[in-house]
Amino acid sequence: MKSMQHRRTKKLVRDKIPDIIRADGREPVITVLTGAKLIEALNAKLMEEYNEYLAAATTHDKLVELGDILEAVLSLGHQLGMHEHDLLQLCMKKREQHGAFLKGYFYEGDKER
Repeated sequence: MKSMQHRRTKKLVRDKIPDIIRADGREPVITVLTGAKLIEALNAKLMEEYNEYLAAATTHDKLVELGDILEAVLSLGHQLGMHEHDLLQLCMKKREQHGAFLKGYFYEGDKER
């Protein structure tokens, strides 16, 4: 007989997770969030994924976490009214205007004259 354990991990999950849980023979308890509650949960997910990125031990694991961060950012953009393509275009426009962060420039202020 299967254990009737109820997991109490309350957090936003990816869209296919409930089906994956069901395929494992469990029944998830799901609440569908919208509006401000969804944005709040996405903000928490962004922080969760950022902390997982910081804790990741290998380059591969860090890259996986960056993918999760990107998914949270794109979902937040969607909730704020911007399609992911447009959000990425906005990012590229800013990159064209101001550059990226690839060169590692760290601004420490201006030299005194």
